Amino acid sequence: MATSRSNVFNSTGSITASGDARIHVGNSHRHLHIHSEAVREETEQLRISFLQRLRACPYEERKNRNPQRAEGTCGWFTRHTRFQNWRRQRSALLWVSADPGCGKSVLSRYLIDAVLPVSDDRIVCYFFFKDDFEDQRTLSIALRCILHQLFRQEPSLLSSEVLKHRCAREIVCILDALDECSDSKQLIEALTATFVGGQGTHRLKVIATSRPYRIIRSDFATLEGVQPTIHLSGESKEEANQISEEISVVIQQHIAQLTKLRQLSSTQAESLRAAMAASENRTYLWVYLVFADLDKASLLNQYALQEAIEALPQELDEAYDGILSKSENPAQVLTVLQIIVAAERPLHLREMAVALALGGKEYHAYQELEADVSDATQLQQEIRDLCGLFIVVVDERLFLLHQTAREFLVRPSSWTVQRLKWRHAVDLSLAHAVLADLCMRYLLLQPASTLGPKVRGIHITGEPLQDSVFLGYAALHWPEHYRHGATQASNELDSMAHTLCVQQESWLGVHTSNCAVDRHDDKPITPLEVAAYFGLHPLIHLIVPPLGSGRRVNWWDVGRALALASRHGHAAFIETILKSHISETQAKARTFHSTEMLDRISLFKGRALIRATTHGHHHIVEMLLEAGADANFIENNSFLSYLTGRAKATPLSTAARRGDDRIVRLLIQYGANSGIESSGDTALLRATKQGHHDAVELLLNHDAEIDAVDPDRRTALLCAVEAEAQAIVYLLVTRNAN
Repeated sequence: MATSRSNVFNSTGSITASGDARIHVGNSHRHLHIHSEAVREETEQLRISFLQRLRACPYEERKNRNPQRAEGTCGWFTRHTRFQNWRRQRSALLWVSADPGCGKSVLSRYLIDAVLPVSDDRIVCYFFFKDDFEDQRTLSIALRCILHQLFRQEPSLLSSEVLKHRCAREIVCILDALDECSDSKQLIEALTATFVGGQGTHRLKVIATSRPYRIIRSDFATLEGVQPTIHLSGESKEEANQISEEISVVIQQHIAQLTKLRQLSSTQAESLRAAMAASENRTYLWVYLVFADLDKASLLNQYALQEAIEALPQELDEAYDGILSKSENPAQVLTVLQIIVAAERPLHLREMAVALALGGKEYHAYQELEADVSDATQLQQEIRDLCGLFIVVVDERLFLLHQTAREFLVRPSSWTVQRLKWRHAVDLSLAHAVLADLCMRYLLLQPASTLGPKVRGIHITGEPLQDSVFLGYAALHWPEHYRHGATQASNELDSMAHTLCVQQESWLGVHTSNCAVDRHDDKPITPLEVAAYFGLHPLIHLIVPPLGSGRRVNWWDVGRALALASRHGHAAFIETILKSHISETQAKARTFHSTEMLDRISLFKGRALIRATTHGHHHIVEMLLEAGADANFIENNSFLSYLTGRAKATPLSTAARRGDDRIVRLLIQYGANSGIESSGDTALLRATKQGHHDAVELLLNHDAEIDAVDPDRRTALLCAVEAEAQAIVYLLVTRNAN
């Protein structure tokens, strides 16, 4: 018997009986027992499935990528008054900042594993943000992982009443490297909203670490103004001195170990200690690299040690440059670094082996490539010989040693020749072009009919297939690399990309989203739609016939492409197609009074404007408005619009419903009329129903009709009261709303 999923969990995580179950109570104990067992089984399956979906990345494994603390370190933090106060409070936030290489992530791991472990009275959740993992960059994934830990440690919270349930245990949440979170501003705003009102009734305590960036401090300013003790600054003089003292302890431990292994004299040991103490830019990472280099030295007699001491790098960048400069094959080193830096996720050794083989020569058959691919174990040793400690291998995946290594390598937009050979050696756009070339050449080595079935069978977890090792990565990521490397693209690169847009079977099946999202027919996806979906603007001139060429332009294809690119935020694609085809055609249509073409272009721009507004792409909204898109466009003729609830949607009502003040302001600036109804609601009513105070105020300031009614004859004031939006109620009352 079917059971409604909405009543599976009650507030304690146990089963809530449905109406069907109550009927069975009156008829048969056996029926009730069978039904209860079925409900319990379904509940458990739901619980397991839900928890699996929450576990967005292997967060414990990622925590353990960070080394354990050295004996005698981290005391600067655990003994600090602000941390001790944080421990005593019922609810508190502590933001810890420190410079790169000072052991923030090591500290976070130490707190989780040893200082604040899980106990009967404490739940501990954590997330380590990292730039080098696509599944460690975003707030949404962090929240999923935190919820997974929370529900595993306190199963009673996993219920339909979770928002009303109060957890009796203390909840500690540790967020490492906020500065590497792509949504850090949104996260800090949420933390501020949670803690700005004082301790409240919850027992939530948060520690967040980051570099001492001005923008992070600015985002915390509101909370710091109310609670000045939330910030523990590791870069301030007193704390920095304590960290320096702890680094000295670690140096002494390394020297003692080296003395024992290499039988150094007391004079040699003291010379090494003095040389390292003289460096003004000491960090844990610098110490690690220096001693790793000394450990590798084949000979360490008095002369060799003195030579090593004199060559000690004075800063981290010098240590990095020294590692890479030792290679006898700098061209191959650069290729490896370009691939690792540009890759959308850490590559498996087998994937890197294929990429390096492809980069070595031209292949005409897949079998030729397979014969040249290095064994994973062999490649690991080759990369260690090439790049030294700069590249690390964890679970057969390749990583840069540290975030500072990436910053050392990647060339900024304003760049000058560097004193150090390898500093800023990687042009990111060129690196993407290199990886795009490798991905596309791999996909074109085998017939589309051969790759198609394999692609459709790939589950995108990042695990390479046993055969066609590089297929999953190449199929999934070549469009991004081609787009990001557009400034470095060649005719050959453009030609390969065009071929793949035509031969979609070889790779498109790996993408979970459908390029034909705005289509309601069963026609094949066109190459232009593929290019629009992925923002491949250099291909427009290869796919769409140039104006005046005498070849027919499929304008409906152009219109769909404009809408797709607007939906997915591809500004360069939109700008290119507006300039190359739409603007000139519109000008000619005006000259020759072609009403049909003018109406068609107006429709294309209007639909694109709705898509851009719906998905919050401010810069594209502005671009389309500047290009003449109608700010009062009403989409009411699309079958898909009816299905998706966008029937009679206007850009302004769409932006108001989303609470997107910036787009609301833009649309008003370009003449949007707040009185035009969207499915029976004005923009003001839509903003009010969704509780968007700032959007409501903005609309009122631009003469929105305050007493307009919806199809149920409710005014904005009544809607605000029903929504319990007190701030909006107050605002409307002060404006004399009825």
